[in-house]
Amino acid sequence: MMYYAVIDTNVIVSAMLKQNSVPGNIVGFIFNGIITPLLNDDIMKEYK
Repeated sequence: MMYYAVIDTNVIVSAMLKQNSVPGNIVGFIFNGIITPLLNDDIMKEYK
């Protein structure tokens, strides 16, 4: 099953600080193709 999610910057930062956490798992799911992140221009600007 494929999941789609908007990934807030706080999830990314939390995942980097603690990989063995819920945010870390979410980022892992993205890299493993289980979650497809949904992006728009505003989110990309926030990431930058």
